[in-house]
Amino acid sequence: MKITWNHAGKLKSEDVQTKILACGLTAFLVLLLIPLFRIGHYNFISVDDFEFASVSVPVWEESHSVWKVLWNQVEYAKTIYDTWQGPYFSVWLLSSLLGFFSQNAYFVGTYLALGALVVCELFSFTAIMRKVLHADFSSAVILAVGCISMQILLTTVPVEAYYWFTSAIVYTFIYALTILLSAFLVLFYHGKGSRSQVVLFQLVFAVLNIAIGGSNYVTALCMVLIYLFACTCYFVKRHKFRFFILAQFVIFLAAFLLNIMAPGNQVRQSSSGMDHLPAIRSILLSCREAADYLMTWTILPVVIMGILLIPIILRITGNRGYRYPFPALVSLISFGLFAAQFTPTIYALGITGAGRVQNLYRFSMFLFLYGNEIYWLGWLQRKGSDNGIQAKTGTCWILPIWLIGGMILLYSLHIWGGSTLTSLSAWNSLRSGEARQYYREYENRCALLEDSSQTEVTLPAYSVKPYLLYFNDIAEDPSDWVNQAMAKWYHKDRVILQE
Repeated sequence: MKITWNHAGKLKSEDVQTKILACGLTAFLVLLLIPLFRIGHYNFISVDDFEFASVSVPVWEESHSVWKVLWNQVEYAKTIYDTWQGPYFSVWLLSSLLGFFSQNAYFVGTYLALGALVVCELFSFTAIMRKVLHADFSSAVILAVGCISMQILLTTVPVEAYYWFTSAIVYTFIYALTILLSAFLVLFYHGKGSRSQVVLFQLVFAVLNIAIGGSNYVTALCMVLIYLFACTCYFVKRHKFRFFILAQFVIFLAAFLLNIMAPGNQVRQSSSGMDHLPAIRSILLSCREAADYLMTWTILPVVIMGILLIPIILRITGNRGYRYPFPALVSLISFGLFAAQFTPTIYALGITGAGRVQNLYRFSMFLFLYGNEIYWLGWLQRKGSDNGIQAKTGTCWILPIWLIGGMILLYSLHIWGGSTLTSLSAWNSLRSGEARQYYREYENRCALLEDSSQTEVTLPAYSVKPYLLYFNDIAEDPSDWVNQAMAKWYHKDRVILQE
């Protein structure tokens, strides 16, 4: 198609270039997600999943009673609460979901975790930027998709983030709900809200409060701090919904306190063989670890993305709807929130946590860095505008900058991430047949395990272990807890791994 001068003139428009870029980045995000969802169909139940699935499936097979299944799940959650750990909502949710998705639909865990992360963040980012910063839709989408793409590509331990069902639901899915609840707090502050909307939000807030407060301690502790900050803002401004938010904070605190006061937490702490650290020392260590983490992982691809976002951010912050007050205080508060994630595992175990916790650090690192970039650029632009300094207008170079910078970014991602880039790893496993082979070997195992004539089963080790799918396996020792969980699930006396 021949481009006329009229078309060329339109392409020089900042609005047109921003819309084109938003569409292009959205398509890029979809391309990143397709292999990640596709490879999830070659995934299968493992490790803790057996224990949670065994709560619901046998009861349903025997009784076909929904009420008996639900009651059994509640009893199981209460047993775990008393004997092992406090996250009662996570235990109930896992025993419920794995009853449906443990075998033929295990891939649903990836759709729930990864899908929730993308949808909740995309909605939250665009809604906040449009409502609070008065951004145009295309610019808001560019910022959101840019951040989400980096989070997904550079996920620390993707198998624990999206593919191992237990970890994906307890951490990634709950993290997504935390982002959503935080966005609702902001949007509710800036919205008018009719009576029917207030009633609806009360129900939504209550469900999210229980889900987050009754799950992992990393996101729950952060939510406490977010609520404290939100309540302060609501009451300082004498917002008409301040008592509504306070009531929701009380509900969340009740859910969280019920979680941390579980008798089973002491049992688990004792089993670790370690005494928890003093609270003040844990907080100080958390700040140090958070600072080290930011300095270590602010790598070149992260910096390049930050540079590419500058013209989009300036386009948003050029609006006069928000003044970006107290940037240093905002950075300090956001760093405290980022550092608070490190506190639960440091307090309990003296370490920064397993891969599923490390994933949350990586997700929130991008929010911290790019969120602060937006705020500081907005403050600088506002200061310049107040002092009579105006940005020059002319030909827009957003698309050329992103085309060149985007290629540099992709090259740097390949250098730093290599085969561990999630979408690249998924594509390689699918293209080479590794994922299919992995699932075929699982099906061969199932044939042996479902043979009712055998009470002791020896299983061959997997010949391939895809980076995204393989987390753990049974051991040669039949007394290993993973072996015992599998044996219980398949009604066997012993299950052994043959190396």
